[in-house]
Amino acid sequence: MSLIFLAGAVALAVFVLPLLYYRPVFKSRCPACGETHSIERIPRPALVRTLLGYLPTKYYICYSCMKRFLRFA
Repeated sequence: MSLIFLAGAVALAVFVLPLLYYRPVFKSRCPACGETHSIERIPRPALVRTLLGYLPTKYYICYSCMKRFLRFA
């Protein structure tokens, strides 16, 4: 039973928590300030590439508020 609990905790840490940290969105608009003209694509960090490599994501930064976020393609 504890092995199943441990596997669930690892799956949560690997797959769900990075999605909450990197603020996933479905639009090309900053989720923090709503700006559309000052966002730019940047390379994905190694953590995102390794843990979220199975998802079709694009990594952006907003130069108005300096927040980083993921966009699902």
